[in-house]
Amino acid sequence: SKDVYSMGKEIANHCKALGIHINFAPVVDVNNNPLNPVINSRSFGENREDVTELSKQYMLGMQDNGVLACAKHFPGHGNADTDSHYDLPVINQPLEVLDSIELYPYKNLFKKGLASVMVAHISVPAMDSTKNLAATLSPNIVNDLLKDSMQFEGLIITDALNMKGVSKFFKPGKLEVAAIKSGNDVLLFPENVPEAIKQIKNAVASGKIDSSSIEHSVKKILKAKYFVGLQKFDSLSTDGLYEKLNNGSAKHVRNQLYNKSITVLRNNKNIIPIKRTDTVRIASLTMNASKGDNFQSELKRYTNIDAYRLSKHADQESINRYIDKLKKYDHVVLSLHNISTNASKNFNITSQMASIAEAVSYETSVILCVFGNPYSLEKLKNLNNVDVIIMGYEDTYYPRTSTAQVIFGSLSAKGLLPVNAGAGFNYKDGIINNSKPIRLQQSEPEETGMSLEQFYKIDSIMQFAIDTGATPGAQILIAVDGKIIFDKNYGYHTYDSILPVQSSNVYDIASVTKIVATAMAMMKIYEEGKINLDESIVRYLPELKNTNKEKIKVRDMLAHQAGLISWIPFWVSTVEKGSLSDLLYKKEIQGSYCIRLSDDLYLKYDYPDEIWDEIVNSEMMEEPEYKYSDLGLIISKRIIERVTGMPFEDYLYENFYTMLDLQRFSFRPREKFIEKEIVPTELDTSFRNCLVWGDVHDPAAAMMEGVGGHAGLFSNSYSLACFMQLFLNGGEYAGTKYLEKNSIDVFTKRQFDPETNRRGLIFDKPEPDTSKVGPACLSADLLATSYGHSGFTGAYAWAEPKYNMVYVFLSNRIHPDANNRLLVDLNIRTEIQQVIYDALEARENNLASQ
Repeated sequence: SKDVYSMGKEIANHCKALGIHINFAPVVDVNNNPLNPVINSRSFGENREDVTELSKQYMLGMQDNGVLACAKHFPGHGNADTDSHYDLPVINQPLEVLDSIELYPYKNLFKKGLASVMVAHISVPAMDSTKNLAATLSPNIVNDLLKDSMQFEGLIITDALNMKGVSKFFKPGKLEVAAIKSGNDVLLFPENVPEAIKQIKNAVASGKIDSSSIEHSVKKILKAKYFVGLQKFDSLSTDGLYEKLNNGSAKHVRNQLYNKSITVLRNNKNIIPIKRTDTVRIASLTMNASKGDNFQSELKRYTNIDAYRLSKHADQESINRYIDKLKKYDHVVLSLHNISTNASKNFNITSQMASIAEAVSYETSVILCVFGNPYSLEKLKNLNNVDVIIMGYEDTYYPRTSTAQVIFGSLSAKGLLPVNAGAGFNYKDGIINNSKPIRLQQSEPEETGMSLEQFYKIDSIMQFAIDTGATPGAQILIAVDGKIIFDKNYGYHTYDSILPVQSSNVYDIASVTKIVATAMAMMKIYEEGKINLDESIVRYLPELKNTNKEKIKVRDMLAHQAGLISWIPFWVSTVEKGSLSDLLYKKEIQGSYCIRLSDDLYLKYDYPDEIWDEIVNSEMMEEPEYKYSDLGLIISKRIIERVTGMPFEDYLYENFYTMLDLQRFSFRPREKFIEKEIVPTELDTSFRNCLVWGDVHDPAAAMMEGVGGHAGLFSNSYSLACFMQLFLNGGEYAGTKYLEKNSIDVFTKRQFDPETNRRGLIFDKPEPDTSKVGPACLSADLLATSYGHSGFTGAYAWAEPKYNMVYVFLSNRIHPDANNRLLVDLNIRTEIQQVIYDALEARENNLASQ
């Protein structure tokens, strides 16, 4: 009920922004007829207590915020089987039933100060037996019952007078006179206004209408106008109207209502939430879905789903063909769409839609999602074999998104059926999941105690970055407490503004690879006792004996304290007489020349051995001190391979990536994504002489088959955020434990005197000297609890344990020129990070002051 109050409040704010002073809501009809063609899902349900409480909260939300509420349709339209827009419904209920059910919400709302009531075009013989006389025109119902017996003193408004429930039996003019005589104050939508005015004047003049009743109604109307402040009304401005109507608070309320409504009616074998998506094959079959429906794309956020679509009029041959295809899947998410509220037309459920769930359920496990009226469940044939049934209630963007989140555990189901839906599904049925979500949840700042408005500055920072040429585009994602509160794309892939950045696009994350690849593997073998951080690396790589690397300690190397040089341009040594050596490169894949560098450049397969030799023979600093170095991470990769006995990439997939099943995350992205899904990096005029697009930008990683311990991965913001949340979760994500919290704590803390080395083990840390430019914003520097990494291409991933906050920034700032340092020099990434910390600190201050 708290959410419904908030809904009323937001609707009131919207109304005021648009100059609307009364809202003809709430519908307080108790929908005790499932076949009701006009009320139905407009009601809060079949239970009088639910309808009363939720209507009351809706009313109070509006009236507490300066907008008049109007309860309708008096004395109760919920048991009708005819639509009063087209004819006059007759409610054949005894008076005691009407009093205990239909009138019950009104009695309670009147006690709470309801401003107005709308009278229905329904015939209620128990209250007035006059044939073809709607309640709207009945003095017995309006004057005697509503005003006198129930002592309602607010505005009384007719339902629209052009509806056939009254206009079929009364001509214009006579209809309006009858409405006033019965006790209405406001006449809604007369068919012929001049005729109505003429006949009302005549009725007053002839004494058929007492002028005092007109005066009384006018006073009531003026009182209502005074309530909404019309005595001092100023003209409205449309400036910023879109922002007013689409503010963060309104979005939060909307999402809360949808999220909490999703109802899981059955969950055999606890199939949902699906945790290990890598162990099951999943298909989605939508039936009668509209073009552009987002449900399947939402499902694909979580795993590789084969998507099928079927018409509601599909012939049996087509249905059989689909069923045969679906046999091979472990789960089929079957969703029914565009279901209507019209029971007389079978809720738009065709015989094909009615039978599809039963047919598929005989072949495999079905997760049935019904996006429509809950009464439609009764029209579906034999659901006994269906493992999971989810009621989404409405076929729009948000319930489809929420349902996908429930299936994969980003959202915990809280909904209960508001009606007896038939087919064995009864009022208050629903499986409540009180567990915390296991995956990142799509949300908004308001759910974590902040506001969307606090993040508006990010838009201006990004516009400035794009306008100044710091980057052509970016993805930004912010999560707090496991909830994605900001997820936005900016700009384009390139400055020609052809391909806009989309959430599914993957960026070269460069050195961020260090923490989501090498660090993860190192933490795993550390907690398994396969490495000792204080041992020399020669223990794991005996070939380093009698070299200048043999005394390097693992801890020193991972903290960039080993005295290694920063990097080596390995490709330079492959140049002979100003050109790349023909002995090492070919323009196409050819025999042993199989390491792809670009469309027309392939390196000999064994050249990574030369790279290793060059690292082994590289110079060292005279005295070990902090110096950031890619070489230590390349060496780390080799250690991981040696102690695990597996190729680096295979080890990562076996222990992390396959189980995580992140869809927009990969080494060598050309093998997984189409080119337009990959954001290009540099126009390389030195080495590859082409636009680097779909191949790792870092030359060393490229020459090592696209997989380096220091670079090589591509990701979108969501996939990368899942890793950062895994760290904050103490090594767990989606119900699977990948790492121990202790190993994460060890690797993410500073290893040396922060005055000389701020780093953790592989992870970067805030700069303790706030007079220096560090990798994080000032607030992060002062806290010193956070960790993450940046990438040369313009990537950035950061986690703040204090606030359980994840911040991911992905860009291609090196397009088209790798020498472009504007993103770095203008501190774009950390300026945005400061906006986040400002909001979090403001939240903390607000809580402290309460």
